[in-house]
Amino acid sequence: MKRSFLILISLVLISNLFSAGYYLSGTGSKAASLGGAFRAQADDYSAAFWNPAGLSWVDGKEFSLLGGMIYPAAEITLIDPEHGYRTTEVMMKTKMSLIPNLGFFTPLMEGKMRLGLSVFIPVGMGSFWDLYTLPLGYNDDVEFEEIDTFSDLKVIDIHPTFSYLLSEELSIGVGVGYQIVLIEMGSVMLTPTGQTYPIDYLASFAEFSGGGYAISYNAGVLYKASEKLSLALTFNGGTALTLSGDASIDLYTPIALQLAQPTVFTDDIISSESLPEGDRPTFETELAMPMVIGAGVHTQLTDRLSLNADLSYTLWSQYKSLDITFTGKNPLGDDLEELSQAKNWKDTIRLAVGFSRALGESSYLNLGYFFETSPIPDESFDPLIPDTGLKHSLNLGFGYKFNENIGFVLNVENTFLPEKTVEEYSDPNEDGEWDNVPGEYELNVFSANAAFTYSF
Repeated sequence: MKRSFLILISLVLISNLFSAGYYLSGTGSKAASLGGAFRAQADDYSAAFWNPAGLSWVDGKEFSLLGGMIYPAAEITLIDPEHGYRTTEVMMKTKMSLIPNLGFFTPLMEGKMRLGLSVFIPVGMGSFWDLYTLPLGYNDDVEFEEIDTFSDLKVIDIHPTFSYLLSEELSIGVGVGYQIVLIEMGSVMLTPTGQTYPIDYLASFAEFSGGGYAISYNAGVLYKASEKLSLALTFNGGTALTLSGDASIDLYTPIALQLAQPTVFTDDIISSESLPEGDRPTFETELAMPMVIGAGVHTQLTDRLSLNADLSYTLWSQYKSLDITFTGKNPLGDDLEELSQAKNWKDTIRLAVGFSRALGESSYLNLGYFFETSPIPDESFDPLIPDTGLKHSLNLGFGYKFNENIGFVLNVENTFLPEKTVEEYSDPNEDGEWDNVPGEYELNVFSANAAFTYSF
């Protein structure tokens, strides 16, 4: 039971900084089409995310609206599964997700200062699996939940930004974000009984819903060394993510236990929803937000061709464990305990390169690439965060200006991840509970987005 509850919540952490698992190139179609190599260019509203100092060089006022979709494709073949898990190859049930973003900024103090407000939805997707089936010994007329392992996650970042032009060559910028997290998740829970097969485990299905908040902040410096060369430094951080929510648990009971203990195991399915309202399960936790340090360069190679490159370092090693406080009871009326799971994530490096080629006075073509290492060790790897290793991503973008005021950018991206095999269970904190899920994992993510911009 412990590991399954922890898996439900641990996915939320990845949303804050686009790392581990489902990673897009970031906010803004133009930036995404350059593979996220945008810190030293930062010439549209998405500078609020990449480098707020860049807003100092965006002319006039601007309003932008972006919409996108994510289409993940993943496969799992579980190795030496726990009691009842499927041993055949399982495809993830895919789901299209729309991710709108918008931004607005305006100049002040004769253009030296700019204030902006952006709303990002950096994550708005889910993963859905059918990994478990009830073994022999249960009522044949009772079927386990078809989608028994799932996550549906959205993060909304409301992000006011300030930039100031110190000189014709140098600007600084800062931003503060209020992040709202909304989650719906579900998981199989297996509780040992001390009995023999097929009643050595009790199977439960847990659904989780809730949300939380955090304060994020970022800062940047942008230096235009010449008309053809710009350099940038950025920093991202924030407060711990406070998360809480409610859970419902359906306990599936074998026929043998119903016969042996009819006063305890009263039905094929016993639900926590039947408990008094004050006994229904809830939880609270805090998750540290890792810091990101980034640097970028933008150079104009010719009148029509430019090159961008970014390098960033994310301090995921701060994420050593996940600690959760529960209240309430399970369907049998037993108290839920405080839990802790070892994570021991590693710091990651991300390198992005992007080319932009002007096609004419009103259109351009972008090509972007990035690679990023994975923070997740085998000892805490599981199906809901299948970041299998070194990610490679290709982006292709097209931009067009209809007139002086209205522009359009389209970007498509495909992220390739290697196959990964987690060969055995691991219990790094030696608490008697496995902290990972062995298996063979494959993942590929396709995404696309488009943005309309209005300048005035």
